[in-house]
Amino acid sequence: LTANLALNLTFTGTTFVLALYLQDVRGYDPVVAGLVLLPLTVTLLALLPVGVRLERRTDARPPIVIGLAVMAVAAVLLGGVLVPGWNYPLVTGTLLLFGIGVGLMSTPVSDAAVGQASGVPQPLAGMAAGVFKMSSMLGSALGVALFTAATKLFTTNTAVDEARAAGLSAQQITTLRDALVDSKLAQRILSSLSPEVRARVIDAAREAFTSGVATTIKAAALVA
Repeated sequence: LTANLALNLTFTGTTFVLALYLQDVRGYDPVVAGLVLLPLTVTLLALLPVGVRLERRTDARPPIVIGLAVMAVAAVLLGGVLVPGWNYPLVTGTLLLFGIGVGLMSTPVSDAAVGQASGVPQPLAGMAAGVFKMSSMLGSALGVALFTAATKLFTTNTAVDEARAAGLSAQQITTLRDALVDSKLAQRILSSLSPEVRARVIDAAREAFTSGVATTIKAAALVA
C-alpha cells in the first residue's frame, strides 16, 4: 500500500504541475499540453507486460523497487531539463523514462496488495481491494495538493521584485503571485504597465514559476 501511495502521489503530482507549466509558461492549450505528456503514457502501457513477466520470474518486490528507482531518476532529470530555454527532445526522454518506471510497477504493486501474492484470505478480498483503491485515490489527492503547495513554496521572488520595481501595490503583487501568468486576473493587473515593463514582469513570473515546478519535481524523487 505504501508503494501504491508513493506511485500515485508522485505520478499525479508530477503530471499536474507539469501540465500547469506547459499551459502557463509555454503557452500551450490543454490539448497540446496533453499531447506533450503523451510519451509518458506510451512507455507506461508498453512496460506493463514487462512488469508482469518480471514479477512471475521473481516476485512483486523487484519490479516495484526498480519502478520506484526509475521514477526517482526520471523526476530528477525532468526537473533538471525544465529551464526557460525549452528543449522538448530532452523533456520527451525524461517522460519516456518516467513512464517506464510507472509501467514496471503498476501491475506488481496491485498484485502484492490484492492478488494471490498478497496472501489476503478470499473472504477479505473485497475489503483489501477497497483499501487498495483508497490508497490510490489518497495518493492522487495528496499529490495534487502537496505538489501545488511545494511549487508555490519553491517559486522564486524574481517576479515579485520586478512587479515591485514596476510600481505595483503590495495587494496587486500578492494577487499576481497567486494567479497564473496568462490568467485574465493577471492580465488585468498588468494592463496598467507599459508594454516593455509588462513583458519584463511576465518573463520574470514565468521564470519564477518554472523554477518552482522544476524544484518540486526534483523533490518528487524523495517520495519515490
